[in-house]
Amino acid sequence: MMTETDLSILADIIEKMPGGFFIYHATGDQELLYVNDVMIDIFGCKDLTEFEELTGNTFKGLVHPDDYAKVDESINKQVAEHSKEMDYVEYRIIRKDGSIRWVDDFGRLAHSRAYGDVFYVFLRDITDFHDAREENMRLKKLAKENHLVETATAETETAKTDTAETVTAAAE
Repeated sequence: MMTETDLSILADIIEKMPGGFFIYHATGDQELLYVNDVMIDIFGCKDLTEFEELTGNTFKGLVHPDDYAKVDESINKQVAEHSKEMDYVEYRIIRKDGSIRWVDDFGRLAHSRAYGDVFYVFLRDITDFHDAREENMRLKKLAKENHLVETATAETETAKTDTAETVTAAAE
């Protein structure tokens, strides 16, 4: 069993993590049991009360409404298939100011004597990385399309030349 000093040290470590950390019930309304200060910052809130009002203090309230069903399904599938009951998902969140950010979420399902089944989750804002990756994919697609157009144009020119040579040869 941890001592008061151990718990204090652990709380200090969790608050200084280089990302968001939260714990939530795996069942029912998925109520949040704990969030660190970084989570509050990621969501653009000034304090825990503002964060709870924004999210409804539930996991579902963290996830962009358009992403929730897919995220929930992915988490459940991964946890069922992974021997250590772990998951990784990317999804959007809506910050207090209304802006949308992308996050990635590394979670693990565990059983707690005090709370039953809970998820321990590390979360970080990956918006800049996500946007750069999307732009890179867009540019690759554009380059591929340009290559296809160039190939088609070259093939058309070759066909025109071949046709012209065939017509000239037939006329002679």
